[in-house]
Amino acid sequence: MKHKQITANFSRALALALVAFLTGFVLSGCSGHHAQSSVVDSGESQIYHLQKEGVSVDRMGEYIMLTIPSSLLFDSGSAVLSPSANTTLSMVADIIEPMMKVAVNITVYSASAVQNKKALYVTDLQAQSVLHRLWRLGVDARLMYATGMGGGHLVKVDDKGQPSGPLNARVIIKLRDLTQE
Repeated sequence: MKHKQITANFSRALALALVAFLTGFVLSGCSGHHAQSSVVDSGESQIYHLQKEGVSVDRMGEYIMLTIPSSLLFDSGSAVLSPSANTTLSMVADIIEPMMKVAVNITVYSASAVQNKKALYVTDLQAQSVLHRLWRLGVDARLMYATGMGGGHLVKVDDKGQPSGPLNARVIIKLRDLTQE
């Protein structure tokens, strides 16, 4: 019973922290009214710019999930980050930076309708490329995990079951703040 109560308290605290983070306000400890935080403003600004680029930012339970179309980071079928990927991943790193201890899970999917060795291999290399770039941008790599899932995990298909839409080839970055545990 106590574990459920702790988990519920953690979920409420994380939800409140996320709301504060996304709205750009934090409670001032001494004055009793809202004060603007430059760290929060920076994170909110980065989220806004990522969303303008086509990145989806969602809260799923205790995770913040960033879904990035692969085309923003890679040329088709390549595991080499495109020059423009640095801008997108820099914004992601800026969101992660204020978090003291965060688990980062990077998962890459291809747009292939079937699972094959090539898609699995390329997506694994893409995931490692994203991890390595985030590490070079200052994200602590000790709690980062990267996995390529290959094809067969489609989020949108046409009437014939074929891939349809840019989010089939995607990079999902899940963030979990571990300072609350």
